[in-house]
Amino acid sequence: MFFTIYEPSMGPKTGPIVAAYESEEGHDVEAVLKPGQVVLRGVQSDPSLHSVRYGKVTDRPKVAEDRYEVPADGNSEVSFDLPQGTEIWHEGEQLTGEGPFVFRVAVPGTYGFAILPPFPYRQQFVEIVAHAV
Repeated sequence: MFFTIYEPSMGPKTGPIVAAYESEEGHDVEAVLKPGQVVLRGVQSDPSLHSVRYGKVTDRPKVAEDRYEVPADGNSEVSFDLPQGTEIWHEGEQLTGEGPFVFRVAVPGTYGFAILPPFPYRQQFVEIVAHAV
């Protein structure tokens, strides 16, 4: 049987999933619950992809697409809005995470960015491919 444990910290029956696992029928899941946590029985989930909203497992939203393509002309851009509190990492360095993300480049190549937004958004890796013009 699948179990999903969540903390309803975002409103009624709504919050982040803190654990998800499969166990034998009759397992005493209540023994592992911390105060305030709630269990959903028979529900499969992945904490990195899902949250609980009004008592149901739902997909966590993404901030951006996983891949973009842009001409490497220095003028064309990829842009998307970021929730307040988002961290962006590129090649081991943290970039600003406030306001919209805007990327322009004149050098062809593939550029990768780790996007670490606040809950309920998903953490994700965004790849931008800049093509020679």
